Amino acid sequence: MKYVGNLSILNDCIENEKMAAKLPDWLKLKWPGIVAQEIRTNQRYPTFDEFSEFVKEEAFIMNLDISQNLSQERRQDRKQDQGSENKFFKTFQVAREERHQVLTRC
Repeated sequence: MKYVGNLSILNDCIENEKMAAKLPDWLKLKWPGIVAQEIRTNQRYPTFDEFSEFVKEEAFIMNLDISQNLSQERRQDRKQDQGSENKFFKTFQVAREERHQVLTRC
């Protein structure tokens, strides 16, 4: 806002909430904590500069290798969980087919 005065509207809390609503869900959950802290300490809503710094910092954190490794581990865990569910359903299906064969033989 240093150079373009008309953009100071972005410091408005309503405009800020509109921008925050467009964030990914995981990031939307973090922003209210920043807002609450700013209201407690400075009795004001965070400025657009503070909002953009928050987004920039969170983007930096998510782009670290450790963040990527954690998200890959979560994906692998989900795949393993899905694999165990698929094994259960396959076993159930085979058991059902075997029971059907026994019933049709009688």
